[in-house]
Amino acid sequence: MWKKVNYISLSLIQKMDDNGRFSSKSKLCIYGKNTGIIISAYYLETTILLDDGRYLLFVTEDVPYDESLELLLININHGIQEKITIALPYGSGTLREMRLYENYIEFSYFSDEVWRVEVSLSRFFRLPFQNGFLVTRHPFRFSYFIHIKLFR
Repeated sequence: MWKKVNYISLSLIQKMDDNGRFSSKSKLCIYGKNTGIIISAYYLETTILLDDGRYLLFVTEDVPYDESLELLLININHGIQEKITIALPYGSGTLREMRLYENYIEFSYFSDEVWRVEVSLSRFFRLPFQNGFLVTRHPFRFSYFIHIKLFR
């Protein structure tokens, strides 16, 4: 069963500059101790511990009127395994209505839409543009751990 945890935190190294030329950088910490993993984020919205020991982080930057939500799949021993950005041009969002189930999570971000996220143990083949231009996967590839689906 997936569960929300509060012992993961971010320690800011560099804040995004006023011109948006570079993003914020933060150290990922567990119980206040640096893991050696650096992520591009300013604020940690929430963290989900998966059954296999990996973490699904929901992070944001502090950018008014252009608030994207990033999902990071983290393996503490191997770093970032996958990164997904959910964005709406000039859109403002707040993470809310998060519901945890046995092997997936649902949440809303921009309005009353519902996103469902599942994470597999191994990569699976998937075309990268399943949800239009709202979802961006980094880096571009055809195999993923994270399956994300938008319900309207």
